[in-house]
Amino acid sequence: MKDLNGRLYMCERPFPHFHGKKCLESDKANALLRWFETGVQWRFHRSHFFQLFESHLADQQPPTGCRWLFDDNWLTPLRTRVGRLLGARLDERVLIVGHRLVPGQELCIHNDEPATGTETHRLLIQLNHGLDSDDGGDLLFFDRYDPGAVYRVWRPIHNSCVGFALSHRSFHAVTKIVKRVRYTLVISFWRAKRSHTGGKGE
Repeated sequence: MKDLNGRLYMCERPFPHFHGKKCLESDKANALLRWFETGVQWRFHRSHFFQLFESHLADQQPPTGCRWLFDDNWLTPLRTRVGRLLGARLDERVLIVGHRLVPGQELCIHNDEPATGTETHRLLIQLNHGLDSDDGGDLLFFDRYDPGAVYRVWRPIHNSCVGFALSHRSFHAVTKIVKRVRYTLVISFWRAKRSHTGGKGE
């Protein structure tokens, strides 16, 4: 598959998600990392539970080696595969965002439960030069809204991915960055609405 490479593993707990390593072709992942480090314009973004630098990548001018990211020939099979893995039919909307976390920044526990019109599924692809265990930046999945109820810890390994369905159960967080910089490509999708004939979306 040209959308996500490598073997992907599907899990139902603590909420539906999949994960894998080497999910992009190496040249694509490395080109994205170079762009994030040298060409992307970042905007500081803060709320009551997180602080980070963010960039809506569709508003940027990608270098030649990153233009595939916005190409329907890449996005369409990606959307189809993410939907199949997570048991949903996704519509054509997609939001492609970059995150940059520097020392002292973190995302506290939250679930991003879809509200009216917000995204319903998300794919995270990690980009970095190899963060060590003491650098921080782990992605945590929780059984419930309780910082002590950690179910799974994901190290931010370069070119690894995690995709998951957003719901009232999708509690997650990112531990505080201690050293270095953590970059993430965040691709968000929307569940397709029910058809006018009364059929249900998957």
